[in-house]
Amino acid sequence: MNPVFDDCFPNLVQIDEDAAKLKSNILTASPNPSPSGEILLEMEAMGRFPNAELKVFDIYGKQIHHENVAPHQGATRLDTSQWPAGIYIAAIYSSGQLQDKCKLVVE
Repeated sequence: MNPVFDDCFPNLVQIDEDAAKLKSNILTASPNPSPSGEILLEMEAMGRFPNAELKVFDIYGKQIHHENVAPHQGATRLDTSQWPAGIYIAAIYSSGQLQDKCKLVVE
C-alpha cells in the first residue's frame, strides 16, 4: 500500500479544458529536423494575438528571420536552404510578449 494515499481510491483532479487549450502549443514545425531546406511552421489560433510576429533566432541569439503574422494565418514556410546546419528557435510574439516557441533543427 502506498503511504501517500489514505485508501485505494485517491481523489481525481479535475482538469480545466479551456485552460489546458490555452497552454497547448501554438507553434509547431515539420519536418523537424529539416533535411530538405524548408520547414513548415504551423500556427494555431493566431486571431487571439494582436500584432503577432514570428521571429527566428540562431543558437547565439541573433535574429535571422522576422515576419508579421496575420490573424487568419495558419502557417508559413521558412526557406532554410541558406542556413548553416544547427539548432534554431522560432518564437511567436504578440504586442512584444513571447507567446510560444519551438526548436528547429536544420541538417
